[in-house]
Amino acid sequence: MKMDVLPMTAQSSDLTSEEEQDIMHHARDDLTAFAPIYEQYFAPVYSYCLRRVDNAQEAEDLSSLIFSRALRNVQGYQNGSVRAWLFTIAHNTIVNHYRDRKQKVSLDGTRIELADESHSPDEAFLHNERAESIREIVATLPPDEQELLAFKVNGGLSAEEIGKVLGKKSGTVRVTLHRIIKRLRALYLEELR
Repeated sequence: MKMDVLPMTAQSSDLTSEEEQDIMHHARDDLTAFAPIYEQYFAPVYSYCLRRVDNAQEAEDLSSLIFSRALRNVQGYQNGSVRAWLFTIAHNTIVNHYRDRKQKVSLDGTRIELADESHSPDEAFLHNERAESIREIVATLPPDEQELLAFKVNGGLSAEEIGKVLGKKSGTVRVTLHRIIKRLRALYLEELR
């Protein structure tokens, strides 16, 4: 089964919004106080980066860059959703990455194949086929729609948080996501025929 390799971090329990804001205020005086935010959000940020660049090493590098920028800019945090604040930094970092990137040929663009012992070989094959089919369909979407999906699926952001990151109304984000998912479903079903 194809699986993306995700660096593991110690997962803390989910922090409340108030706890996150308190941590952020403490981090202004002591950057080590930022650690629970890192632990809470590293996996979703990494997953978002991996979806956007489709290369594990680049995703790790970008995730590190995002958290470095977050630490440097902790003084600029002004309450509100920490998740939206971090993903705004992530969005801008990805945009800059693509803007600055020169044409590079990656010889390291393959994914690691890991055996999945929970499924029979037939089930694993069907699962891989479905996953690959969905990846191919998503790749046909315009970049802005792929990014919306990445924020929702990989980043776990709400429509309100995505709206804050992109400067759009949450209702617009919800409607756009609904339309994207409806179109993806139709394309997938069409491909099955």
